Amino acid sequence: MAYCNYILLGIFALGALIAALMKGFWGGLTRIAALTLAVVAGLLFANNVAGMIDASGAGALIGIGVIGIVAGLAFFELVKRCPKSARFLPAGADLGAGVGAALAAAGAAAFLSKKLPGPFLEGQLGAGGEGVKVTQGAIDLLPSIPLFAVMVLMFALWAFVGSWAEGDLRELKKSADMPWKLVLALVFPIALTVTILFFGSSIAVGAAIVAAAAIIPSLAYVIFRNSGLPPGQKVMTPGHLARLSRGKGNKKKKQEEAQWTLPIELFGYGSGVSKSMHAERGEAAKAITGCVPLCDLVYRALKRKATALQILPGAEATSVKYQLDGLWQEVPGVFAPPIRIDRYKGVVQAMKALLGAVPADEPKGADQPAEKAAPRRLAGEIYMEYDNVGGKKKKMAAQVLLAPQPTGEAMQITFKPLAQHFKSLEHLGMSKQRADLLRGFLRAERGLVILAAPPAHGLRTFTHVALSSADRFTRDFTAVEDLARPYDPVENAVRATYDSRQGQTPMNILSDVFFKEPRVLVIRDLVNRETLEYCCREIQNDRLIITTVRARNSADAILQILRMGIDPKLLADSLLGVVTQRLIRVLCPFCKEPAPVNPEVLRHIGIHRQSIDTFYRPHSTDAAHGEKVCDGCMGFGFKTRKGIYDILTVTDNIRRILVTQPSEQAIHAEAAKGEEYGFATDGGRFLLWGVTSYEELVRCLK
Repeated sequence: MAYCNYILLGIFALGALIAALMKGFWGGLTRIAALTLAVVAGLLFANNVAGMIDASGAGALIGIGVIGIVAGLAFFELVKRCPKSARFLPAGADLGAGVGAALAAAGAAAFLSKKLPGPFLEGQLGAGGEGVKVTQGAIDLLPSIPLFAVMVLMFALWAFVGSWAEGDLRELKKSADMPWKLVLALVFPIALTVTILFFGSSIAVGAAIVAAAAIIPSLAYVIFRNSGLPPGQKVMTPGHLARLSRGKGNKKKKQEEAQWTLPIELFGYGSGVSKSMHAERGEAAKAITGCVPLCDLVYRALKRKATALQILPGAEATSVKYQLDGLWQEVPGVFAPPIRIDRYKGVVQAMKALLGAVPADEPKGADQPAEKAAPRRLAGEIYMEYDNVGGKKKKMAAQVLLAPQPTGEAMQITFKPLAQHFKSLEHLGMSKQRADLLRGFLRAERGLVILAAPPAHGLRTFTHVALSSADRFTRDFTAVEDLARPYDPVENAVRATYDSRQGQTPMNILSDVFFKEPRVLVIRDLVNRETLEYCCREIQNDRLIITTVRARNSADAILQILRMGIDPKLLADSLLGVVTQRLIRVLCPFCKEPAPVNPEVLRHIGIHRQSIDTFYRPHSTDAAHGEKVCDGCMGFGFKTRKGIYDILTVTDNIRRILVTQPSEQAIHAEAAKGEEYGFATDGGRFLLWGVTSYEELVRCLK
């Protein structure tokens, strides 16, 4: 009998050690299997030892076991408080708790064998509590094989749910998580002990008790953790099970589905706030129950490529709007589930914590009492990291505005757009003929080239792509930039910087820049007349100057320059060409529908092709009557934007107009004689190709 106990103790120690050292997903599976092996060995050892000691020895075993359990729990706390500690601390935690539990179980079995009669005692330990014989084998002391199999299976389920729940509670920052840890940790072991002691001979009753002890607490925890979460983060729901079944065997689809449930981290942000304070604000927000729905709303907006997000409180629930392709659109509830007003208060509190507006002693949660003072307008910045794929996170900053409304506090989050990298001008939507004309401007030895666009029509991206298409490897390029408004670097272009926050202008550095003899100068921010005149005079030294202007069209861009007070003759002699971009929305390829062609429309946009008999328009979705909303565009009918262009080549007649009568009408009338001038002609090709609709083209041309 002694050698059998030694073997069981060895198996127990080996299983506990393996379980403690395993890491990662496959390590988690190994951990469960090893713990199962260790517990089975511990139960066998406890059964064997129970009949060999008296009541005082049983009490000693129980005491030693309790000390071991307490030591194991202490190790667990040490691991949580010291995450960078040695990896053997988890091993000590498992070994201490495991050995303690086994010794306590052995002592309890020995003590009960002397005090209590029952089916288990009479059938397993002998009638009258006389204990077991030394010659009896360990396996004979266990319940029946079917009940034993149920016990092992339910133990594996209990170990899996407990391990998952611990990490899940930590990630969700759920309040009152300690009671759930105790419920999940204690209910099953107690039920398992009761089954072994009193129902070992009854397969049906014992299996029912063990199964209920493993399944009911698990389901109760799932119901608890799903409350207050958006649908995309709930588990064991029909939608969750459907996503799992659809993604089975399709790795790419699994990754795409998982993106909708990926956690996004939010941090406080501000120029006068330290990095440690950024993280502290993020942790403070995580402690508020409204942080999870806030992250979900922000993440959904980012995945839909929205440039801004509005959350508007109503009488009972919120409504959500996205700024997509420059326009505000109300988002259907299926893509941005509404939040009840009582829970929306927690969302507002989480955002205030990120902005540093929640005092340390203020209650944090959706159910906190109303503020004594009236809500005030609040603005600030936040920072986020999301889509951790392959260890690389996307990063984004955003401006936040909280404004009081009769039904609550409205929230607007404006994302600072990330640079979109297009390979060429053609990828922006420019035709090859117009792209070649712009490249011709950029290849010129001397002159002034103006790139323009209305506000929110992609001037930064357009300028970056245009500069990237220029020949920067055979000529020296220098970019003059303001440190307060940094731009994405252009390959092989030297940066020369000034700081407007300290009262500097480009004039502070231009003399040093031109001393180095660059052949091309890029100066995107023309802040005063002196800078412009200095650059125009340098054009006489065979330099190409490229600048940018916010303007409605190319004629308006020239007038914007003239309004700075520059000598019209100096500008006329320097100007080479102007290219203006506007962004037009592209029809959703999944739901667009054909529409008949109106001959008046063709004449209006200057198209005389008689073979065109079909245009396209956005699909009109009747969601109120149950019609399915297109997932590609959320029912808006458009998805992404492309550029249409207005190119003005400066001729002698235009130069004469600039000197004599610089008006938009006169410039427009003369420029219209060129083939590439005007947005209508460029946008007409998108209409013919079914890329956009006539109504969208008219809207863009206004």
